[in-house]
Amino acid sequence: MNSTAASIALSVLLSTGAAFGVAYGFHAERGPAPQTVDRVTVEDLEELRAAIEALRETRIPEIAARTAVGEDLDARIEAAVARALRSAGDVVPAAADQGAALNVDAVVVELLETGLDPQSSDAIWDRVKQAGKIDEVIAAFERRAQENPNDADVQADLGEAYIRKIMEATTTMEQGAAATHADAAYDRALALDSTHWRARFNKAVSYSFWPPITGKPQEAVEHFKTLLTQQEANPAGDNGGFFRTYVMLGNLYSQRGETDEARAVWQRGLDRHPDSQALRAKLR
Repeated sequence: MNSTAASIALSVLLSTGAAFGVAYGFHAERGPAPQTVDRVTVEDLEELRAAIEALRETRIPEIAARTAVGEDLDARIEAAVARALRSAGDVVPAAADQGAALNVDAVVVELLETGLDPQSSDAIWDRVKQAGKIDEVIAAFERRAQENPNDADVQADLGEAYIRKIMEATTTMEQGAAATHADAAYDRALALDSTHWRARFNKAVSYSFWPPITGKPQEAVEHFKTLLTQQEANPAGDNGGFFRTYVMLGNLYSQRGETDEARAVWQRGLDRHPDSQALRAKLR
């Protein structure tokens, strides 16, 4: 294996090992930083996959069996490869086009691993868009939702995928259809768990952009108020985004000319989240 493939292999192994480490309740130690390269060729990638296959025949089966992640191991490895390649440089496709090279299952795993990090998910969705695979990725989320009908998290994930479709749609009809699907997915999540924060927050955010004549912005206000009640009753459940509920609800009040109500909500949020620069800026 040449130095490029070896460097990427090291990065992949570290990334995959970290995922298994979480399952065991510990974090893998960081190894030496992989060598930086300018370009990664398809030949490099094929060599890397050969190394991964060899790894599968040795330690990975044992680890996977003990951590109960064997079923999605291939997708996890593909996601780790993709991350390593992005950190190393550009992939130079051979005759194949970019769309054919994108592994949809691996992309879904990557998106799920980003959690609430918008920058990471934005970068992944940009790759999906460039590959022309948005509908295929959404279809993968649809299958996942159908296979897990009683999992609120999975239904919320599907809603978020459709929100991305709204952002990328080129016609009003496409946007409307995607919005309807997203709303239905969030409703399913909330029917399973009325305190599901992501589902209610994203549903409220999407409603806040509807025309006032539809009544949806007022529904958004009610959803945000429900979230505040739930958040303040369970502050320990803060996922790092609780402050955004105060920001959004205050924004809606401000847009309606209810300045005092807006400032009261922002101040209420800042009292609970004193480190929030967004709320501090609103009050300034």
